[in-house]
Amino acid sequence: MAESKLKLEVVEWLNSMLPHINLPLDASDEELRTCLIDGTILCSMLDKLCPGAVQGGNCKPINSNIESFLITLDELGLPGFEPSVLEQVIAFV
Repeated sequence: MAESKLKLEVVEWLNSMLPHINLPLDASDEELRTCLIDGTILCSMLDKLCPGAVQGGNCKPINSNIESFLITLDELGLPGFEPSVLEQVIAFV
């Protein structure tokens, strides 16, 4: 039950941050995974929170998106993580 509540909170937060993604509140694990897997949403959230933070304001191909996200976290002095952690999180979702 706690996992479904957490997923609902994540979906609500993503929708409030980036309304254009318009995830359904009852999004499946696969829908959420698909939304997050290429890093585009991560870059978009960073750019919304810190305009101009993502190089050029655009996200690039999949690996570059995640790399841009992690580099930007580092440049902003925010705690980061290893890319393998993101892979584990996405696999868990």
